[in-house]
Amino acid sequence: MSEDLVTMNAEPWELEFDPSTTALMVIDMQNDFTLAGGYCHQYMEARGMGDDAIATLRTPIEPIQRCLEAARGAGMKVIYTIESHWADLSDAGPSKMDGTIRVGAPIGAQGPHGRNLVRGDWGTEVIDELKPLPDEHVLHKAGKGGFVATDLDLILRSAGITHLVFTGITSDCCVLFTRQGARDRGYHTVQLYDACAASVQENHDAIYNMIRTHPEAFGLMGTSEAFVNAVAPVAAHA
Repeated sequence: MSEDLVTMNAEPWELEFDPSTTALMVIDMQNDFTLAGGYCHQYMEARGMGDDAIATLRTPIEPIQRCLEAARGAGMKVIYTIESHWADLSDAGPSKMDGTIRVGAPIGAQGPHGRNLVRGDWGTEVIDELKPLPDEHVLHKAGKGGFVATDLDLILRSAGITHLVFTGITSDCCVLFTRQGARDRGYHTVQLYDACAASVQENHDAIYNMIRTHPEAFGLMGTSEAFVNAVAPVAAHA
């Protein structure tokens, strides 16, 4: 094994990767999805579970903080994604707009802290607990997948990235679509169970079961502890 490779405990098999060609992905950890009054809270509240959903969506914050510290210490690339739209909503397609209207939280509508999912407003800022460093990419996407109409693939390939470690929300939507976009483009992927969440716990666990059953399609599943343990020696000698 190359001296540059580290080994991470994962399911259903161990993952060997070089931190210098691996990126930590932080998916959609933004105000609109994690704080009271935000977009997610509005539409889940319409279903009678707004506070419960927000509490669940905030569970990855501490694990992601540990992953960020370890990844930065090891010199790894860190990339954030944010779901957002232009102020005129020209990049919000008819089907997406119709769906958000039907669930009770239209994109672009005025919420307690600004317009829902509109780029530049409060809701499309990374939460305070996970603020990016000045040299870290924050990619705004109008779709669910991080590769749709963004420079993500170009950024990764230009940096020689071959492996992606996934954290963020939601496991059953934006993490899922971004991870599958990565798989379709040939990247190795591992998702960290406790550093991701869905608004409904059963959906999060269903994704875990999908990965365990079909790793050839979905990649691997690990934990924040396993990731930190793998890269900690690199950080110690950086």
